[in-house]
Amino acid sequence: MPTACPLCGLRSRAGDLCPGCLSDLVPGVPGAGRCLHCAVALDSAGPGGRQRPTRCEACAASRARGRSYDRTIAVIDYTYPGDMLISALKERGRLDVAALLGRLIAQAVRTPVAGLPPLGAIVPVPSSPASLRRRGFNPAGEIARAVSRGTGVPLRRGWLACVRSDASQKTLGRRARWRAPVGNYEARVAVPAVWVGLVDDVMTTGSTLHFAATALRAAGAAGVVALVAARTPARLWHNVGHVRRDPGPA
Repeated sequence: MPTACPLCGLRSRAGDLCPGCLSDLVPGVPGAGRCLHCAVALDSAGPGGRQRPTRCEACAASRARGRSYDRTIAVIDYTYPGDMLISALKERGRLDVAALLGRLIAQAVRTPVAGLPPLGAIVPVPSSPASLRRRGFNPAGEIARAVSRGTGVPLRRGWLACVRSDASQKTLGRRARWRAPVGNYEARVAVPAVWVGLVDDVMTTGSTLHFAATALRAAGAAGVVALVAARTPARLWHNVGHVRRDPGPA
């Protein structure tokens, strides 16, 4: 059915982005062209035109060693205009945007270039009780619903719980933001030995996904793949406590 593009308002269909916005936000295959571990966007080719790298410099130098998730897929960058989609979902309750982002993630999971192990469950990062009261829904949960529907992998909301209600991390610096989610998440069931697709809306330092994945693995999960709608670019999250919104093209 004809619909309006959620970004520009031009004619689209079935709630998807129009072709122009899609090519701007997701050039090529969704999830491709990003670091396999942390999903930051990579240069199109290595120095001197060599083959495209598969990991960013930080992950290649093993600085990300010890993370509890094994791979990350992200479909858009958390910059203008992609951040407008996240804002529409989280601040204005646009659940149709959650469905759109979930479809993009599902498409990325299904592509052969993803090279993912077979997933046995889709699990959303749970919102804190305070966030649930404020919004009335869990953004990651709504995205995860669409990922499950698009991949055929069962959705398991009850596997992971948020047991603390912390303040927003938006104003925290990088180190404080990394420590903030310690003890936030708990798996309240015995998780079978399957690979879990752990879904969140935005990934910045990766701390939330790390501690949520730690709980799942401690409960029995064989491994965890982080599935995120938007990834904060590296040039922004190095000074995450002072990030300003990208004003868009000059």
